[in-house]
Amino acid sequence: MTIKYSINSRGKRVITFTENAVENADWIKKGRWDLPPYKSKEFMETCGDLESFKKTPTYKWAVERGDIVDDEWARPEGWVQPPREIE
Repeated sequence: MTIKYSINSRGKRVITFTENAVENADWIKKGRWDLPPYKSKEFMETCGDLESFKKTPTYKWAVERGDIVDDEWARPEGWVQPPREIE
């Protein structure tokens, strides 16, 4: 695992984790959705290939949490979970 520290545009310290094993790569997203709403224009611009995304742990966890139901976004329109920041 690689840990990278950086400062975001608001001057807050942010930690980024990267992992070589795909099952561990998205563990930080297990409890939250910090992407644009699923299948939205912004999401498609961010994630690109939908079929590849469906194979990721992030997709699986979103289905388990109820963020995605029957392959559709299940949260209210305009809902976006804010990213975590480290003070």
